[in-house]
Amino acid sequence: MFNTELILYLQGFDHPIFFWLMWFFSLLGTTPVIITLCLAIAFGLELKRGLVLINIVAWTAFTITLLKVGVDYPRPIDVDPNVKTEVFAFNENDLSEKMPANFFESFSAEILETTRTDQIVQYGFPSGHVAIQTALWLSFLLLFKKRWILKWGIGIIILTAISRIYLGQHFLGDVLGGLVIGFALPLLLLFLVKKSRYLDLQTHDTTSLLFFWMPWLVMPFAAYITYWQMASVLGLNMAVIFIVQRRNFPVFHVITWKRVLAALLVVLFFLAAHYFNKLVDITNSSVLDFMLITVLNFIVVLGILSLNRRLFLIKYRLAF
Repeated sequence: MFNTELILYLQGFDHPIFFWLMWFFSLLGTTPVIITLCLAIAFGLELKRGLVLINIVAWTAFTITLLKVGVDYPRPIDVDPNVKTEVFAFNENDLSEKMPANFFESFSAEILETTRTDQIVQYGFPSGHVAIQTALWLSFLLLFKKRWILKWGIGIIILTAISRIYLGQHFLGDVLGGLVIGFALPLLLLFLVKKSRYLDLQTHDTTSLLFFWMPWLVMPFAAYITYWQMASVLGLNMAVIFIVQRRNFPVFHVITWKRVLAALLVVLFFLAAHYFNKLVDITNSSVLDFMLITVLNFIVVLGILSLNRRLFLIKYRLAF
């Protein structure tokens, strides 16, 4: 699982069309695309189930980040200079002869010591693209229960996995690890949602909305982890909870272009706030920054939903 034979075999099909096809499917797993798709589902189809989807994807991304840092396995380019990649810096160390020979064999202590002390930060295991795409489409399927979601999801997950190997970003083991996490974590989180009866209730109290308070658990550890993504989602959660407890969930317009416009406004403003949070250190305190990012996103989401209501794109009643 952790050698480059499969990568080099796939890279033998060296054609510009195949390369750009693999690049495209890999692009679909990047943060801006995933955020856009999740927000489009939540604010263009249905917010109630879409909010669950957003949180599952966010927890998957957070878990992947922790595992990448904790495991600290190399990427293919870090052990085999024969692997072609245009993303990571070239590494002069040739450890290809020391890679695992057996399928279930992991990296040797010598390889890990070499790769963990070089200047290339790789964090190969597990594959975040594969884990997040798996979590997204599995949750989308289980929440919305449409047959087309199953067909599209299987296709995109498989092609994403192949693309990550072909592009030299991951070993087969990284991809399989991403698949396992992308399946297991959503099932666990959906079990918690089901126990809260959130999806069944028409009106909500603190207990039924408890799942969306969970990102607060990240705050005490903000100094030691990457927290800004969870803080952004927490701000979104708090805004929706505030609205739901005052008015209930919004209903989107029956006219398609108005639905699309409402979702587009949310996507644009949320992405702007999201990347502002990533690029700007507001204070020298991680915990305080976590709280400020949460408040900022709370204000942004609340404001854009208020704007959508004033533009008659959404209403807080059962029908238009």
